[in-house]
Amino acid sequence: MLDVLADEGIGCIGFSPLCQGILTDKYLNEIPDDSRADKIGGQFHWGDSVSDARIATLLGVPRAEVAAHRKGLGLQRVYKRVDTCAAEFESFTPYLYSTFEDEDEAGSSESDRVIILGNGPNRIGQGLEFDYCCVHAAYAVAEAGLTSVMVNCNPETVSTDYDTSDRLYFEPLTLEDVLNIVDRERAAGDLLGLIVQYGGQTPLNLANAL
Repeated sequence: MLDVLADEGIGCIGFSPLCQGILTDKYLNEIPDDSRADKIGGQFHWGDSVSDARIATLLGVPRAEVAAHRKGLGLQRVYKRVDTCAAEFESFTPYLYSTFEDEDEAGSSESDRVIILGNGPNRIGQGLEFDYCCVHAAYAVAEAGLTSVMVNCNPETVSTDYDTSDRLYFEPLTLEDVLNIVDRERAAGDLLGLIVQYGGQTPLNLANAL
C-alpha cells in the first residue's frame, strides 16, 4: 500500500492514519510474542502518547496485564503543577496534570481525602448541571473537614477552577487515568472513597470497574 501511494506521488502526510496503521501492523508482526511489551514501550515512548489500553489493544492482551508490566518496569506517572505565576514566584496552585518524569510535584495532605469525578466534556444529555453538582460536592467535602480532590478535563466548568477544590487533577476521565490518580492519592494519605454519581454518565460508566 505504501509503495502504491509513493508511485502515485502521494506522501504519508496526506494519509497519516492509514500509514500509521500499516506501519504499526508491520512493526508488530516482526516482534516475537515474548518481547512485544518491552519493545512496544520503547518504540512509542511508553506513556507520552500511548495509553496502557491502546498498547493492550495492539498486543491483544488485557489492559491490566500491560499496566502490571509497566509498573514492573518502574514506569509510573508523576504529577506536575500548572504554573499560574509564570515562574515569577512559587505557585501553590493544586492544579495537576500527569506525565512520565522523575520529579513529582503533587505534594501530599495529612487529612483524609475524597475524590470527586467530574462530568468531562459537555454533550447532549450531559451538561453543566452535573458540574454544578460536583462543585457543591467539593464544597460539602471541604465543610466536613476532608480534602476534596476533583478530577475533570473540561476547562469550561467551574469545577476546574483552581480554587473550587483542594486538589484538581486535569486528566481524562478514563479508567486508566482515574486509577493512576487513585494510586497517587492512596500513597499520599488515607483515601476514603470516590464520588461518581454527580458527574453524569461519564463517571457512572467507570463505577463497576472502579
